[in-house]
Amino acid sequence: LSQLSVFHGGCTLEAVEAVVDLGAFDEDPWVLDVVEALVDHSLLRVEPHPGHIRYRMLESIRQYAAEKLAEATAQTALRHAQHFASFGDEAYAHSLDTHGGVERRLALALELENILVGVDASLAAGEPEVAAGCALAGAEVFDMRGPFSDGITLLERVLVQPPGRGTQGRLAHKTGRLLHVVGRHAEALEHYQQALSIPREVRNRRAEGITLNNLGLLHGQQGRTPEALEHYQQALSIHREVGDRQGEGSTLKNLARLHHEQGRISESLAHNEEALSSHREVGNRGGEGDSLGDLAILHREQGRTPEALEHYQQALAIAREVGNRRSEGGTLGNLANLHRKQGRIPEALEHYQQALAIAREVGDRRVEGITLGNLGDLLASEGDLPSAGTQLRAAIVACDETWPMAACVFRGSLALIRAQQGAFDEARAILALGDPQVRGVHKVELGRLLCHKARVEHLAGDPGAAAAALAEAEAVAAELDVGPDSDLGTAIAKTRAAISA
Repeated sequence: LSQLSVFHGGCTLEAVEAVVDLGAFDEDPWVLDVVEALVDHSLLRVEPHPGHIRYRMLESIRQYAAEKLAEATAQTALRHAQHFASFGDEAYAHSLDTHGGVERRLALALELENILVGVDASLAAGEPEVAAGCALAGAEVFDMRGPFSDGITLLERVLVQPPGRGTQGRLAHKTGRLLHVVGRHAEALEHYQQALSIPREVRNRRAEGITLNNLGLLHGQQGRTPEALEHYQQALSIHREVGDRQGEGSTLKNLARLHHEQGRISESLAHNEEALSSHREVGNRGGEGDSLGDLAILHREQGRTPEALEHYQQALAIAREVGNRRSEGGTLGNLANLHRKQGRIPEALEHYQQALAIAREVGDRRVEGITLGNLGDLLASEGDLPSAGTQLRAAIVACDETWPMAACVFRGSLALIRAQQGAFDEARAILALGDPQVRGVHKVELGRLLCHKARVEHLAGDPGAAAAALAEAEAVAAELDVGPDSDLGTAIAKTRAAISA
């Protein structure tokens, strides 16, 4: 009972077997027998969960048992931390997006309190490698559910007492990625550069290529296209040098998205087709599904509906084949976007609801927020402004925690709704909250927000402010050299038409 007091928030039988040492007792009893005896004496409670059972003590009993642990505390606490550090290895992270991954993600989320305690114990024991494993496991939970700021704080705590260079590189890369998503780009750049220096030091070319790919993504979102292209080309060169076709496909996909944002559709299609070939060559079904989904988006935007539908259906089949529920939900959301563009509103609503159910099933707050926002936009286009506002507000709450850039996008939609309802001051306040989420972070989305601002000011009867916002959006488009077929180019054309009308 004293050894079990190291667990916080409950534990599984597997965890008990890894942590509790019964070697000092006569006849070396079975852990299961001891656990059942503690349950029979009402010292442990059984808590059924989908796919497994957890055991938990009343907090008063746990605190009393912890006082009795005495000199064995350090050894037991370290075994506890080592057990949860095993959830931070790369193989386990990969398993979260395969068959059974939903159950593993839900089980991992239940262990967050144990994981955080494990970080404390291993840092106190001078075991930075164990602390790193726990932190990487915890980061997977925060990456799905938010808030990202807590994940960043956790990872940075461990980086203060750095583990081995290989693990340190993984920590720096993961920290950089979370900082990147929340828009703290200067700090993200610093961590990516640290992550880049380590594989170069230990001659891990594959890890070097992965980090260069992420640096390209970071520069691209900030509108620094030459730097983005340079990093992507370096990453491609390394992936081809070491024969990493999967890494090559991932970099080609990001290159395709960069061209897509600039409205260079033919170049985007070519890079996506090349990425698809790379993934198919090595049998990377997950990467193949991602590339098919990106190709479907391009076909949808070109009005090639049959091709888009075919690619979405192929991507959906692959997600179900490999057991990646997150990809399945994302693809269903994209299918809803396709139906919406075709005016097939009942089908779009059905697919949004399916995507939303999967996001909630797997605990993916980011996809949940995006789906709620897209659903709100659909309801707004159908004239149901009150319901649209409800969905968009829920989307903003979820995305503020997990993807501020998306929160800004939906703030633009909500501001336009409030302006249509005559609440002009509130609409302006909503836009003001969104501006710092993209200014200096993502120039394309800044341009789109400015388009919303122009329409809000037009509705409010301030043509000068509307023209100024549109002019700034056009300046952003010119700086990025985006074409009229790009997302931003299309938004500017629609805004110009709305203001003229």
